[in-house]
Amino acid sequence: AEEAFALPEEAPRRIERIDTAITRAQNILAELNGNLDHEAGGEYSAQLARLYDYYLRRLFEANVKKQVEPVREVAGLVRVLRDGWAEMLRQHPEHALGAA
Repeated sequence: AEEAFALPEEAPRRIERIDTAITRAQNILAELNGNLDHEAGGEYSAQLARLYDYYLRRLFEANVKKQVEPVREVAGLVRVLRDGWAEMLRQHPEHALGAA
């Protein structure tokens, strides 16, 4: 989405490209949120659900107000989350999907 915001204000379809990029990110986050197993995940899944909800609200705000800052914030927070999962999997490969 940041690339769409970088387009000049007068660029054709700039607003449409911003909307499409943010909507795509929202769909990914909604899918992640919808696949949380609250029964098995307990407090961890509840915390992730709260994070995803916050990310979705910030992206909604970015889209409505056409502001890049919430997009940058969410991108940074998602990177931290991704890096945390990657580190956990590096240290404990037995938790990876498909691990035997």
